[in-house]
Amino acid sequence: MSETKTHEPSQSNLQVEETRAAQRGFFLITGAKVWFLAAGTVLNIGLPRFLGDPARFGDFAVVNTLISIVNMVIIIAAVQVVSKRVSENPTHASAVRRDAIRLMLAVGGLTSLGLLLGAEVISEYLFRDVTLAGFLAIGALIPFFYGFYGVMVGLLNGLKLFAKQALFDVGFATMKVVLMVGLVIVGLGVGGAFIGFVVAAGVITIVSYFYTRRVVGATEPGTEGPPLAAFLVQVMGYTLFVNVLVQADVLVIKASTFEPVLDSLRTTEGTARVQLIAHALHLPPEGLAEVLATESTATLAGFYRAAKNVSLISYQAVIAITFVIFPLVSRSTFDSDVQATRTYVRQTFRVASLLVLFIATAIAAGDSPMLTLLFGSHYAYATPALLPLLGGMACFAILFVVGNILTAGGRPMDALLIAGLAALLQLTALVFIVGSSEPTPDVLRISGLVTLIAIALPLFLACWLVYRRFSAPIPILSVVRGVVAGACALGAVAFVDLDGFVGIFVRCGVACVVFLAGVIFSGEITRDELRTVKRLIGRSK
Repeated sequence: MSETKTHEPSQSNLQVEETRAAQRGFFLITGAKVWFLAAGTVLNIGLPRFLGDPARFGDFAVVNTLISIVNMVIIIAAVQVVSKRVSENPTHASAVRRDAIRLMLAVGGLTSLGLLLGAEVISEYLFRDVTLAGFLAIGALIPFFYGFYGVMVGLLNGLKLFAKQALFDVGFATMKVVLMVGLVIVGLGVGGAFIGFVVAAGVITIVSYFYTRRVVGATEPGTEGPPLAAFLVQVMGYTLFVNVLVQADVLVIKASTFEPVLDSLRTTEGTARVQLIAHALHLPPEGLAEVLATESTATLAGFYRAAKNVSLISYQAVIAITFVIFPLVSRSTFDSDVQATRTYVRQTFRVASLLVLFIATAIAAGDSPMLTLLFGSHYAYATPALLPLLGGMACFAILFVVGNILTAGGRPMDALLIAGLAALLQLTALVFIVGSSEPTPDVLRISGLVTLIAIALPLFLACWLVYRRFSAPIPILSVVRGVVAGACALGAVAFVDLDGFVGIFVRCGVACVVFLAGVIFSGEITRDELRTVKRLIGRSK
């Protein structure tokens, strides 16, 4: 974030120190998230390649989508609730940790038990594919571990121990990718990927539990901590809707395209094709249409998920910003420091917007060749979804930042209602539009456009609410400058006529250079800010 000028009369020395701590924390957690992104990239590229079949990657993507929604609801809620209560009064850290562990034992335990016992029912009625029940049963343990781990991360975040938080992020990301990809390579397939996920989550939970116990010490008998449950419920509701926005479209594509695909296989032409396949494979034609429909929907989900994984990089990049700003806004609003809150909100929105636009521009410059380079030639079919998903996930990243600001400022219900509105718009439109669309790759473009519109509209409402709640004007001019810089960058890329890896590298490089030049020459990024970045990078070496 940009360096706040110390000579402003309205800014206290404490705020200056907190701003500098935020800058250092941002670079530390950003470094950890860069590692996390690199590990995630290996995972997202390695699994499609080592599983070998888009349909098998589709199986993994569908089950992992549901587990990810549940995981993120639990871990983000735990992190934010614990971070807020600890940052408001660090002397309560031990009591908050104790009470949060008890609370998450119930929440995570019941969730995992529900997934385990309901694996077959969920697979049959939600996924429309009962063969996925075994994978869901393996992954059912993950939310249990995530609940506990979220408490430990929230404690470190609330105490502003950003370096320790970053270290755990790096360790978990590394373990996760090594175990998941490694077990797939040795031949355990989709099941091996989920086994690796469970083991990594369990190990990091145990290590973080003992470390944080040493940090805060034992809780004095009879010590009362601040209330957690009511705030937790609101944050979990908000987080649920956020993860529906980022994950549920994959489930809808898998489920809603089944009937259109099956209907196409029951036409005269489709029946002839099914019989031809049955004859070639020496299989009875009865029931083969349903099998082919299941495989086709899994393949569509795999294509869409691949494009989504790339588009989500902009969202993953701003997670570091929310981790740093959350305890700062929480403390400033708790202390009724209006000026500090306005400064944090304005600077956070500005930095997040420019970062998201920069990443989306670079990925858009790579276009279809980037997808095929990363995932293989089959994934060229995912190209129609890429651009609308880049726009949708850019909007989602900003919405996520704004929602975290509202939650940190004690307004979790505002964040919940906005995310709920966006999720309702997205799911309703997807079910009706995708379910009635022709089963072609164009359905991927339609899904991406629906997601973009469903998120963009509530984003305007979210920005207005932040202005009303905190009297913090949103820096619209910064967004405009970033959009113009992105448009100029993509315009310049149109003149690059190179193929292969070199072409992708040059196109993305040109886009990045032109974008940065645009925001610098427009005055959006100042020389003082460049010097601040240079100094912080120098300290981190």
